[in-house]
Amino acid sequence: TTDEKKNNRDGDDAQVLVSYGDGLEHWITSSSNSFDLEGLTVIVSNTFGITEAENGTPIVDKSQKVTFSASADAEGVTERVKSFIEAYNELIKEVNGQVTTKPNGNYKPLTDEQKKEMDKESIENWEKKAKEGILFNNPIIRDLGNGLQGVLSGLMGNGVDAAELEKIGITMSKDAYDGGMIQFDEDKFKAAMESDPELVSDIFAGG
Repeated sequence: TTDEKKNNRDGDDAQVLVSYGDGLEHWITSSSNSFDLEGLTVIVSNTFGITEAENGTPIVDKSQKVTFSASADAEGVTERVKSFIEAYNELIKEVNGQVTTKPNGNYKPLTDEQKKEMDKESIENWEKKAKEGILFNNPIIRDLGNGLQGVLSGLMGNGVDAAELEKIGITMSKDAYDGGMIQFDEDKFKAAMESDPELVSDIFAGG
């Protein structure tokens, strides 16, 4: 009805006055009651600490401010990075093993006649031995290994240096025969997460 239209009006955007602890204050506006504060989602449900003067300028009562802090989940991130590096090293170990294992000439493929004279377990063990070395010096697998070993080099190509990686507990193995496994110092990484989480974030997420 006409009366209902007169009483209807568009809603106002929600506003909060935010300080990130640096002494500066910022008005942040949202079309909903949800605010993204540097990755932290804050939902407000009421108006507090603000009144309007006659000229429409907000007056802020800072005694009603809400203060909270957030910290990085050092334990959770450490476990995720540890799991990734363990999986990476297992892959490196498998690829390196496949490309460096020479075939054993004593184990030729079994004929049907030979299989008839052997039990199932003996056949399986023989065929397992016969398959060893099948990928020896395979160029595709070798290229895969080289690509995997370039993970840390890729980080350095993005501006990360070895000293920064070592600071967060990540170094390349000095063993020339292990295919380029990554050594992970869990205590160092956890300490870096607690003291300098931005460094860890910059290394893994490029800032």
